Amino acid sequence: DTIARTGADFVASSSYYEATPDNVSIRHEMPEGLYDTKEMREILLCDDFVTMWKKLYRREWLLDHQLMQPELFHYEDWGTYPLMVASADTVYVSAVPGTYYRLQREGALSLDSETALLADFEKTMQFMFEYLEKSGRYDSVRPALRYYCFKDYCTRMLLNLESGNRKAGECLEKIRQETLIPRFGTLDFLSSRYIVFGGFSLRWEVQKACLTDSKVDEHFCFSSLIAACSRHQGQEIAHKNDFRRKQMEQEMKSALLGTIGETNENTFFFLDFMEERFDVLEVEEGIYVTESDAFLESNLRNTEYIRRIKSGSDEHMALWKSACEKLASELKRHLKPERIFLIKNRMSSTYGNFASRKPYENQREIERINKMLERMEAYFTGCLPEATVLESDAKYLFTDEQFRLGRYPEYANNAWY
Repeated sequence: DTIARTGADFVASSSYYEATPDNVSIRHEMPEGLYDTKEMREILLCDDFVTMWKKLYRREWLLDHQLMQPELFHYEDWGTYPLMVASADTVYVSAVPGTYYRLQREGALSLDSETALLADFEKTMQFMFEYLEKSGRYDSVRPALRYYCFKDYCTRMLLNLESGNRKAGECLEKIRQETLIPRFGTLDFLSSRYIVFGGFSLRWEVQKACLTDSKVDEHFCFSSLIAACSRHQGQEIAHKNDFRRKQMEQEMKSALLGTIGETNENTFFFLDFMEERFDVLEVEEGIYVTESDAFLESNLRNTEYIRRIKSGSDEHMALWKSACEKLASELKRHLKPERIFLIKNRMSSTYGNFASRKPYENQREIERINKMLERMEAYFTGCLPEATVLESDAKYLFTDEQFRLGRYPEYANNAWY
């Protein structure tokens, strides 16, 4: 029905049931809707979305393009999926769960690092390249394909490091040297270090862009730059969430500038100013804490303070500019400009999917915060004009109504990330 209604070449399920012996939960990847531009279709190659067996295809389209999935080797679906995306004019993504996935299942190929199977990984890669080159589609999808290939290679490399399989490691190195580097150039992701100062959207963007999966060890969130750069007196933090407790401890120890001071030539620094939406409390003269969600859930929530400084107020902006100058000075001292990235993230004014969206109720507050972010970005780039500034197309900015952490304006969706 969806294919007939939308004219899509295939319909893909972006949700699945994730099952353990004790629990079944729904995981969701991409927003529902019609992906009908080249850019939108390539977004599908940049997410964990590759299986062939949770999609419905228009038979005539498959035959017209001579699309088939070989059964000669393992991982055949991984090598076939890019052919489908590159050949399609329109893809409809559905939020209806399409599969059950048993986590840590014995014998699962996604967890395997054996040499013979990795040799098949190279075969499916070559099958993919040959079809795209013969069909004349290789050059048009090469940037997305580079990401697609390196992402899976990095995943298998990390699995191999855990398993300690020497021969499998040699096979992966052969794939890197003889296939990936000649086609796409180098990518030394294991030696890079990433420092992230900003909200969760920024964290997820760095994870996807830098192929770090869930690993961003040096993340500073729930913290205004004012508090992060002020002096502090050590206080013991009690919090039910270990991650949030760690974030508060970093603020209380003024750890941001010290971490920047310990960078090396392989360090990248990413920042946005989304956490500046929180008010700041002056607890003693010159000592500030961020009144973040993490703070309000901690044992410090009833801390006495001199005053609350409203986010975006004249006083807040004056303090923030001073902290920004201090941050820019430290970044200039310790990092090359090309390794500093400002990401222009924004609060979402709507929630939903690509098919339909609704406005959040607090539009004025969202607009106020976004205008404040623009002023801060302009000031930072004035202090550090050599930094790289990145922003996404505003048409992708909305909160996915099925986002796993809930429907809040500070979140966007996996297409945006």
